[in-house]
Amino acid sequence: MKKINIAVVGCGRIAGHHCRAIKSNENFNLVAVCDLDMSKSNEYSKEFGTLSYDNYNTMLRENEEIDIVTIATPSGMHYEHAYEIIENYKKNIIVAYEPVWSIGTGELPSADELKKTTIFIKKILKEIFKQKSPAVL
Repeated sequence: MKKINIAVVGCGRIAGHHCRAIKSNENFNLVAVCDLDMSKSNEYSKEFGTLSYDNYNTMLRENEEIDIVTIATPSGMHYEHAYEIIENYKKNIIVAYEPVWSIGTGELPSADELKKTTIFIKKILKEIFKQKSPAVL
């Protein structure tokens, strides 16, 4: 069985959990890590024996074998990063997601945030199912 090649974008605390989980699974290959702060990316790169980047566009252009991108950036950036990666690179994604209302004030997300999330989820489903099952959407 071919290993699934995975990259992690965002090298904060949560990314370490993702990297450890990826490395512990014999079916996965951690190809690269990426963070705007190159020192963080280099730290994870050294710890997990993988490539280090400070720009995910460069990472994805230079490593076409990447199958899945784990997005572990700050939650306010998940939508933008996931959308760009799906749209421009046709990659599957995993979002290190923490609901908006579980952070800070405990307020529920706005209608606009929910609409963006719904559009985003539909986009992911279309990519995953390649529009073969429109009933799901």
